[in-house]
Amino acid sequence: MLKKLNDVIEKVFLAAVWPLFFSYIVVIFVQVIARNYLEVTMIWLDEIARMFFLWTIMLGAAIALRRQSHYFVEVVPKRLWWANAALKMFAQAVVLVMIVVMLVPGWSFTVMSMYSVSSALEVPWAYIYVSMPLSAVAMLLFWTEITIDDIQRLRRGEWEG
Repeated sequence: MLKKLNDVIEKVFLAAVWPLFFSYIVVIFVQVIARNYLEVTMIWLDEIARMFFLWTIMLGAAIALRRQSHYFVEVVPKRLWWANAALKMFAQAVVLVMIVVMLVPGWSFTVMSMYSVSSALEVPWAYIYVSMPLSAVAMLLFWTEITIDDIQRLRRGEWEG
């Protein structure tokens, strides 16, 4: 059931990330053209770019965690499966700490920024910063699925690394 929920979350995030990313590129392009060739400063484009960028990064980080596509450096040979398993579990513990750091202070920051309004668009910054705790919740669900899968593979003796 957790895998199915995570599949849905990943699909929703992917459906949001690509349009956000391409919109970010377009906004930056328009901003550069306006500033350098038309000599027009559009402050609201800067705010939109920051919003698109933050949402893209946060949702993309959750997707990367689910797909386990972060950097991997092989320190221990694969034949020492038990050492690799121990290192993976240690890494998973560090990831959990980072998720909690994103979730708890991220939520506090989001609540605090509800009363801070962007100068050009006049929308609460909380609408942008909520991407951090939202991403952290998804990461926690993804982390749980990965950790359960790793423990089950370890118990079955199917650890490859």
